[in-house]
Amino acid sequence: MKRILPGLVIVLLLVGWGMWRNRAVPTPAVFDPRPLAQVQADAEARGAVLLVKATASWCGPCRVMDRETFAAEPVAAAIRAAGLAAHVDIDQYPEAARAWGVQGVPTTIVFRGGKEIGRVEGFLPPDAFRAWFEGVVAAK
Repeated sequence: MKRILPGLVIVLLLVGWGMWRNRAVPTPAVFDPRPLAQVQADAEARGAVLLVKATASWCGPCRVMDRETFAAEPVAAAIRAAGLAAHVDIDQYPEAARAWGVQGVPTTIVFRGGKEIGRVEGFLPPDAFRAWFEGVVAAK
């Protein structure tokens, strides 16, 4: 029993940390709460950039990215300055995920005039994401 107890404590701590790290996170405010079709139409009508984050409720890295990257004010400010953003659950919009060729989540896609101009797959911390996004938006 004395040999099992320390190992069990370590396992329980790791499981607890994993559950805390991947807990539910509210959708960051930078994402437009309207249905995807409305956000797309609005972005195109304005001539604005549309950032789409393909995500899933079961995706741990997606939740971390929401909590750390998209909630960061410098990232949110860069997105708002360029246009609109949509948070798209691939389980709710599987046809959009297929049309966009989403292979995994998180996948972030940037559109201008309905055409894809940039894509990144996986987690990026705030500074790296902002640099990538601003580079995509600045490219003509």
